Amino acid sequence: MKVRYFNQMPKACLTYPAILAGALAKNSVHQLSLPKVRYEVAPCLVSAKHLVAYNKVCGFENNGDIPAIYFAMRAQILHMYMMTQEEFPFSVLSLIHEKNQITQYKPLRANLSYKIICYFGELIQAEHGVSIEFVVNIYQDDDVVTQVKSTYLKPQHKNTLHQPQCLDLDSMQTLAQWRVTPQTIRHYAYISGDFNPVHLHGLGAKAFGLEHAIAHGMWTQATMMARLDLPLSYDFTVYFERPLYVRKDVVLLVNNSDQVSLVHAETGEIYVSGQLEIPVK
Repeated sequence: MKVRYFNQMPKACLTYPAILAGALAKNSVHQLSLPKVRYEVAPCLVSAKHLVAYNKVCGFENNGDIPAIYFAMRAQILHMYMMTQEEFPFSVLSLIHEKNQITQYKPLRANLSYKIICYFGELIQAEHGVSIEFVVNIYQDDDVVTQVKSTYLKPQHKNTLHQPQCLDLDSMQTLAQWRVTPQTIRHYAYISGDFNPVHLHGLGAKAFGLEHAIAHGMWTQATMMARLDLPLSYDFTVYFERPLYVRKDVVLLVNNSDQVSLVHAETGEIYVSGQLEIPVK
């Protein structure tokens, strides 16, 4: 396996020309396989100013710990590099963020140095399209303290959505409610480096078949996690059921089985469904 080493997180903006070129190129896939490559970033230092800004836009407290999903957000830059600098079979802008699994094994202290290792996981062909998995391990010294598995879908047809989970909304209780504002989404784009046009402007979203600008999946999951009483170790998996448009009011629901859902405040339409698992001590 080829390994690429970085002594700091690369800049997301350097991938933009290749992302745009991929979107304009003809969509012809000669070989449906993922590159055998691993990206390593060490040391991965966390800027206190950047972490405070991230916590504010997502709703986390500044308590001296790093939310595990913060590293998932930063690792998306490595996803972008791996999809543009390697022999990746699809255009970045043709993919839909379908699923995200975050497993935290230990608390992540803000004053420590970490190492990020990112590589391709499974490629699964299904009737609705092709799913591509990225695996990210966060190390503190020689211990894996967090693992993130992000799954993207290359849909077979337009308007392909994840099949909604079977949820009994009547058995769930409201934990929090908030509004998704365009200003918040633009601020998150600046912090994360994810300037995908579907998040920033209605015209950019309509170019990809969406009605309006939509929230980032990583931001959406982060806002849910910020409002949950997460233990020191946990596994939180979410499915992005449908686009979450800006200017929508959403409600976070939970039940006794640790099912979590983010729904429209009035219609109950499910945007994100999730499962929180806490290891038995």
